Amino acid sequence: MADQNTRMVQELQKQREAMAHQLREMRIQTQLGLYRPRLAVMRGVRKALSLVARDGKVPGETIPELIRALGEKEFLFGSDLCDYLDELYRRCVEAYTLHMQLEDVPVGEQRTKIVTAEAEQVRWILDQLAALRARFKPYLRIEEPQGGP
Repeated sequence: MADQNTRMVQELQKQREAMAHQLREMRIQTQLGLYRPRLAVMRGVRKALSLVARDGKVPGETIPELIRALGEKEFLFGSDLCDYLDELYRRCVEAYTLHMQLEDVPVGEQRTKIVTAEAEQVRWILDQLAALRARFKPYLRIEEPQGGP
């Protein structure tokens, strides 16, 4: 009877180890399944920010580029990154809007205020190019299985 109990315990331990291994593998597969769409979002945002860096202002194509890149963010990221991406989008729209206002404003105090406000937004946006990898890194990390193959 004791041998039978010992064998049952050993069999249960083997099953538990196998299930733990399967669970680790399933987590990795889930991470791999999310990796490509998450990476696509980061690349789309980087492309939009590169347009700002190229022109020194937020060009018109930046907004649709961000809309395309960010369309499914809520399904791929936590609220921390979604809030950040919303702020990035909002600031791009604000900078674009400020720049468009300049067409009708003559040289003077009001134009200087608009230019200063636009420059602040563009500066913040450009600073995000360097921060982008760090912001996305937790979501693009693939966990390695523990305990070997």
